[in-house]
Amino acid sequence: MVFLNVHAECLVIEEIEWEKVIETARTCTWTPRGTLPPPSDMEIATTAKWDGRYYPGIGQEVTRADAQALGHALESAPIQDSRLQTLQAYCRKGGFLITEPTAPGALQIDSLLALAARMEASQAPELADATSRPETQDLYQR
Repeated sequence: MVFLNVHAECLVIEEIEWEKVIETARTCTWTPRGTLPPPSDMEIATTAKWDGRYYPGIGQEVTRADAQALGHALESAPIQDSRLQTLQAYCRKGGFLITEPTAPGALQIDSLLALAARMEASQAPELADATSRPETQDLYQR
C-alpha cells in the first residue's frame, strides 16, 4: 500500500502490516472515524454506500483528525520500533490517501499529487473534523 499526504510525502507499507497497525491502535484507545470514499473522478467502482474501510487501498482518504488520533494512539503501543515510529510521525502530519499501486487501474503519481492538492484544500482547519461530513457520521460507532 502507498500512503500520500498533502505534503506529497509517500509512505509504503504492506497491507498485512497496516492491518496490524489498525488493530494495535484500536487496543491503544483509538476509535476509527472511518475513511472518506475515493473521489468519483478516480474511476473506482464504489456503487454501494461507502463503509469507511481502511483497506484495501483504493484511494480512500484518512482525515486529518483521524490520522492524528491514530498517530497519538500508536505512541502508547507496547512495542515500539523504528517502523512504528515512522508511521506515528507520518500520521501526526495529518490526513493521507491510501492506494495500492499494483492493483489493476492503479493511480498514476500525477493523479495522486492532484488528489493530495485537493486534500490540502479540503483539510483547512475549519474542516478538519470529518464527523461533520454526512458520509462519515455514525461510522464505526461501538
